[in-house]
Amino acid sequence: MKTVDVGAVIDDGPWTGYQKLLIVGTALTIILDGVDNQLLPNAVPRLITEWGRPRADFINALSIGPFGMMIGGLIGGVLGDRLGRRTALLGSVLAFAVLTLGLAAVLSAFVSLHITVLFNNANWFAAKLMLLVLRFSADLPGGFIYVEMPRLTHPPRCELTVFALNEGGAVHVRAEGRDWLLDCADEAHYNHTVLPYLRSRGVNRLDGLLLTHGNAKQ
Repeated sequence: MKTVDVGAVIDDGPWTGYQKLLIVGTALTIILDGVDNQLLPNAVPRLITEWGRPRADFINALSIGPFGMMIGGLIGGVLGDRLGRRTALLGSVLAFAVLTLGLAAVLSAFVSLHITVLFNNANWFAAKLMLLVLRFSADLPGGFIYVEMPRLTHPPRCELTVFALNEGGAVHVRAEGRDWLLDCADEAHYNHTVLPYLRSRGVNRLDGLLLTHGNAKQ
């Protein structure tokens, strides 16, 4: 059996972009983790004055953090088992960054509007990055699964099925035994996504078709 010295491997290993990205991500996590905790106590005195509330009303807001971390840890563990540790960790970091920057933008408004603008722009970038990652993951083979409709005792009066297919999305509306389609996506998405879905729902003929923009092509 070969013995590996982990410390020597780390010290003598190549310094690649992947290691640098891990260092930057860890540093951002530590920095963002402290932003909300540092700004909230500074904003409480101003909130007490403007809202006219006693200091005791803010105890729950200041102590809810550990409880939220407990819930996040439980959810993150389940996601890590299902999606993989790396995917769950990166998703958690992005979601944490978006929520922390959003909270920091709200609280920093009591200190400086310039800081608020800075946090808003950073939050927009983080949210955009998270949505791009989700979209890229959804486009991967096996990146999503279809979930069977629940078997209800009485069918719903109205069903809405929304397809987020780039700019040419589609919405299937089923109400009172009638099937409507609001937009139909572009030709490729219609043939490979919308049409197979309609066939799976037993729809061979539409009662109505509504096109709202020029990107919808059949």
